[in-house]
Amino acid sequence: MPALLELQQALRAQLLGEALPPDQASALRVAIYRNTCLSTLVNALRLSFPAVQRLVGADFFEAAAREFIRASVPTSAYLNDYGADFPGFLSHFAPAAGLVYLGDVARLEWAVNRALHAGDAPRLEPTGLTRLDEAALSRVSFTAHPAVTLLRLESPADAIWRSVLEQNDAAMAAIDLTGGPVHELRASVPNRPGVIAEIALALGGAGVNILDMVLSPSQDNSQGIVALWIAGERHASRAEQLVADLGFPVVKG
Repeated sequence: MPALLELQQALRAQLLGEALPPDQASALRVAIYRNTCLSTLVNALRLSFPAVQRLVGADFFEAAAREFIRASVPTSAYLNDYGADFPGFLSHFAPAAGLVYLGDVARLEWAVNRALHAGDAPRLEPTGLTRLDEAALSRVSFTAHPAVTLLRLESPADAIWRSVLEQNDAAMAAIDLTGGPVHELRASVPNRPGVIAEIALALGGAGVNILDMVLSPSQDNSQGIVALWIAGERHASRAEQLVADLGFPVVKG
């Protein structure tokens, strides 16, 4: 009589299609569970990677997902955590080699999925730092919120992701896939009329395209942080210099 571990390993292999049950009757019964198991896992990946599925089509996505599932089964019953390795799998999946940006789009989607399902965590209250003495400040360390993911992408995955989900074919066609990685610039600016236009005009006049821009004001609205996303190392470095020449402290990520 097989031990429990041997029985579990045999059932796992049969559910993944790596082995066949010993007789036809058992094979028919196991097939029901195999289809349910694989369909559930494929659907979990679909929910986490909707843009990837739209890029490659439902049939291609399911075939790729099934290949991934055989190589990387879940380690938890919580399927919102399943799929962390799918972007890396897609980057090396030979049938998808023509879509060089597919892995990057999948990495972005996984970061979005992680943010969506991240647990609550207390936020930093900057005023609390002002109450610390110098000795205590030297011992302070910061921990990123569970929803935060740091990404380095070699393609404009955010623009592709947004265009695909919005089903905006014109925006997708306008994306320069050879533009290089997208860099984020963060500049500290005063809250005064025309400051955003000043930055936009300076960059536009130099031929630097701003993919996206976000302004985050301070609590007292006296100043703010402008985040700019620029494609390509050369354009990002040029934008950094232009913003600095305007007199605004800026850092490039």
